[in-house]
Amino acid sequence: MTAYFRNKPTRVLLVESNNMGKWVGTTMPYEMHVPPLGLMYLASYARTALPEIDFRIVESSLSCPDDERFIHILNEFKPDVVGIRSIAFFLEELQRIASLVHAHSDATLVAGGPIVQAYKSRLFEEVPELGIAVKGEGEQVFVNLLSGVPVPTIAGVLYRTDEGVVENEDQVEVADIDSLPFPAYDLIDPDQYQGQLSYAYNHRRQGVLLTSRGCVYNCTFCFSHWKGIRLRSAANIFEEIIELHGQHGIEDFYIVDDIFNVDLKRSFALFDLILAAGLKLRLYFVNGLRADIT
Repeated sequence: MTAYFRNKPTRVLLVESNNMGKWVGTTMPYEMHVPPLGLMYLASYARTALPEIDFRIVESSLSCPDDERFIHILNEFKPDVVGIRSIAFFLEELQRIASLVHAHSDATLVAGGPIVQAYKSRLFEEVPELGIAVKGEGEQVFVNLLSGVPVPTIAGVLYRTDEGVVENEDQVEVADIDSLPFPAYDLIDPDQYQGQLSYAYNHRRQGVLLTSRGCVYNCTFCFSHWKGIRLRSAANIFEEIIELHGQHGIEDFYIVDDIFNVDLKRSFALFDLILAAGLKLRLYFVNGLRADIT
């Protein structure tokens, strides 16, 4: 059986693999960079389960757009595991990061994010250094991997064998997303992101909120791996807002739900909590609102 992890991991590097110059176009004077929320959720969940592991998060086109800077991070941090999140649009950047990890460290490479759902086993052809990929919701799957659960028994993974790529069954999604710890903002630099274009193309201290997972609709143009929809409570969302406002001075919140107002009662309850607290905030619905929900 293939040994995917040489030793029990103590240092995990999480890389948001993107090329934001390609995203906004070469004529733009600024790039758009937003806190890598998926990796921040992954790290906070894994730290709760495995507090002995040291995590670090970097965004490739912001922290290490050239090979030398990423190699420096590898040499300085010496990760046992490198988790790379990406989307299909940034395949070439994932290939760059994977090749550098393979050439300059002994870390186990794990891929995740929408690119895995899009490519499935083909991703292992495109990225020959890849041994394991996580499809769908990654928090529990990643903890299982880091905990040493045998890879062939873990739901939600694809993995390389001598006979080819094996795809396991899907991981059951977390039903109560209020139970998830808040994203690990301590693993990013809010000052660094304040200097970048946000989802609203402004330069402000960014708080990115995912208040639901999934959607009630099945639009043909939309890529979504979630099954159905799960909503955070207004109280839970407000608690995160209070934490980010108090600890990081954030007044601008960018909501990235597929459709935030799918439950109007919940939406108005959150607004009431913000108004009652007297907070002077700006909310941006940068992904999805529907005007026909009543």
